[in-house]
Amino acid sequence: RIIPLQTSTIAYVFSEDKNNYLVTFDGQKYIVDSTLDVIINELDPEYFFRISRSCIVQMKAIDTIIKQMGGRLRITSHPEPPFEMTVSRSRVDDFLKWSNISVMRSPKAPEAAKRSQTAKVTYLFPAIPLNQLQPPSSCCNSDSLDSA
Repeated sequence: RIIPLQTSTIAYVFSEDKNNYLVTFDGQKYIVDSTLDVIINELDPEYFFRISRSCIVQMKAIDTIIKQMGGRLRITSHPEPPFEMTVSRSRVDDFLKWSNISVMRSPKAPEAAKRSQTAKVTYLFPAIPLNQLQPPSSCCNSDSLDSA
């Protein structure tokens, strides 16, 4: 069965157990036949970014971005995914350029790193609230996204 969807309704696409799934903002989950390579080429790069080999996310789905040890970024999104949404190290710089944000190092990071080894803290840096993200002026205009 083929179900047409507006790209503006897509929150993220992910791969799991050799299947690819598309998740909409209302939480609906669909199996898709296409590979993530094909899907990312069909989506508008101003709104969608491939954060890892197994996940593509839309800017509007991102709630917070948390810098982790090792250079990765963890994303919290809506709807909440059934996996930890992480930007791979090799894609972090491109992701930050795409999202037009910079992550500043916390002045207490060395102490936090020591604590994280015993307290199981998974990140060093504070979350960046979505309302502080500054997308490029040509990106993510809600009028143009809704009309897509």
